[in-house]
Amino acid sequence: MPSKSSKSSKNASYDLKAADRKRDWVVKGGLTALVIIFAVVLVAYIVMNGKPKADADKVQAIHIAASNVVTKPDTKEPKVTLAVYEDFLCPVCGVFEKTYGPTIAKLIDNGAIAVDYNIVSIIGRGDPKSYSTRAGAMAYCVADENKDAFRRFHEALYKNQPEETAASFPDNAKLLEYARQSGVAVGPNDPVSKCVANGVYVDMVNNMARNAGIQGTPTIKINGTETSLVPNGDPNSLIEKIKAVAPDLPNLTAVPAPQPAPAPHP
Repeated sequence: MPSKSSKSSKNASYDLKAADRKRDWVVKGGLTALVIIFAVVLVAYIVMNGKPKADADKVQAIHIAASNVVTKPDTKEPKVTLAVYEDFLCPVCGVFEKTYGPTIAKLIDNGAIAVDYNIVSIIGRGDPKSYSTRAGAMAYCVADENKDAFRRFHEALYKNQPEETAASFPDNAKLLEYARQSGVAVGPNDPVSKCVANGVYVDMVNNMARNAGIQGTPTIKINGTETSLVPNGDPNSLIEKIKAVAPDLPNLTAVPAPQPAPAPHP
């Protein structure tokens, strides 16, 4: 027959283990609660204040592709990706867009190619308040909400491109109006407005030319290889360069470049 002392010992052992298990549950429960609280606070912060700032050392493209873009065999990777590095205040970029923009848009829409738009600020010279930086950063904000709206915003910025040496430039209110006309909401509590107000992409745009190793704009790459195109040249030259990379791509036709308006008669 067991002694009272042995019973006492067993009971003590049992109680100790139970207490350990209880402490484990308390610790685990407390950690879980902390994780949940942190997640709730983070979500609340993002909802109230918008996205956190983008990595200032990141090279981030706005990737545009149709759902039926031609891909490499057995992959989801587009067969041809045209990368455009541009500054919205760069006058040569404006000429390039006027010459090749309609052809690029057509090639995107018919699924022939994908395009990576890399918006940089070279003319802004590191000034976060410069037009180049503000317009470029806002383009990323618009693209976050709607890629089709980004395409319209991109077109609007070039159609309304100020002179590089202008005495003044469109403010953010004017640029937000372009964004609104392009199809995104721009009220004070809307994501694009918060993105702009918080300068989410300002540092990234300011640093991206350096981080990407880009010396000037426009810089054009096809499948990662830099190529040259005469800014006011023939859009068919772009078609020929794409054919050299992927000769079997269908629907490769150019849109004729707009002709300059005739000079007024004296």
